[in-house]
Amino acid sequence: MRRGVALFAGVLALAVAGCGGGGGSEATDSGGSGGDAAASTPTKAALIARGNAICAAGERAIDAKAAKLARESGSAKKSARAQQEETTAKVIAPGVRRQAEEIAALVPSDSTPIDAMVAAVKKGAKELESDPGKLFSAKNPLTAGAQLAQAYGFTQCGGI
Repeated sequence: MRRGVALFAGVLALAVAGCGGGGGSEATDSGGSGGDAAASTPTKAALIARGNAICAAGERAIDAKAAKLARESGSAKKSARAQQEETTAKVIAPGVRRQAEEIAALVPSDSTPIDAMVAAVKKGAKELESDPGKLFSAKNPLTAGAQLAQAYGFTQCGGI
């Protein structure tokens, strides 16, 4: 049993690291011009820092919720795979979606790179809710969002 829990924890850590993905809208380096939305748009560096903080906090929340689910759901009676899939559908996918939505809320919704990340993460999360086993397959639906997050510069979001 201990070995199964340790294995699950390791897989969960890898899954959570791949879950970030980030999201929102690209910030401008100059802060934009005109209007309140442009004036409140963070620089790219500020957006990345705030997004990384959101993802780090989101990963801690996912870890805590996953541990709570394991304690409450009678996981000792379930296979490691069943535990992983339940945690993916009930904790990881919604947690990742929340991270993307929080990052999206940082900036206006008219910035293509961040919008693309948000869309990819939300699509991946939806796929995982309906087929949680995909998280552990070669076609992990969060990979596209994770790659976009890393390409944008996030270091806490979308680690693969």
